[in-house]
Formats: sequence, C-alpha cells, structure tokens
Amino acid sequence: MSSAASAWLPGLGLFYSYATCGSPDLFRVVTKKTNLQGKLLRFAFPAEIPAWHYRTRNGRWGGIMGMWLDEIQKSAGFQLVERNITSTNSSKWDACVHDIYRGLL
Repeated sequence: MSSAASAWLPGLGLFYSYATCGSPDLFRVVTKKTNLQGKLLRFAFPAEIPAWHYRTRNGRWGGIMGMWLDEIQKSAGFQLVERNITSTNSSKWDACVHDIYRGLL
C-alpha cells in the first residue's frame, strides 16, 4: 500500500493511505492538476521513436507520449510549449538532459 504525508497536518509525522480502504487518492491528483493549471510546460523529444513519439503529417506529435501529453494538457489546463534542444552532445538524449539542467526545458 502506498501512503503519503498528511497535507492537513504537516510536520507531525502523520500519513494516510486511501488505498487501504480501496479508494483512489483523488486529493493528490486534484492538487497536482490545480498546480499546473494556467502554466506553461516546456518539453522536447530529442528524437522520434515510432509508437512512443513521432511527428504526424500535420507536424504535431503522435504516438503514446504525444497522446499522453495532449490528454494531461486538456485535463489539467496547462499549455505545452515545444523547445528545440540547444545543447551539443554526442547523444541527443544527454543534450536534452543538459538543457533541463540549464533550465531551458
């Protein structure tokens, strides 16, 4: 069972678990969605990986990750902003991580 520290009584070492009673933890889901609402979320896919993320004919991202980003964007009410990877590195994936470190993504 997963548990989380109490948001209502922080610092007291109290934990709760909705899963104990067989219910989903909707409090944390709603809190996360509320924190994203109205924000800009920068992202980049360093390379296309068919089935996971690839460019469609209209230039949008398709695949599992593309659809997932679209769904959570609609659900949580934030805006996605695609960025190009600026770092030069032997690996596009390492370059992407470096851009995250630099605060560009």
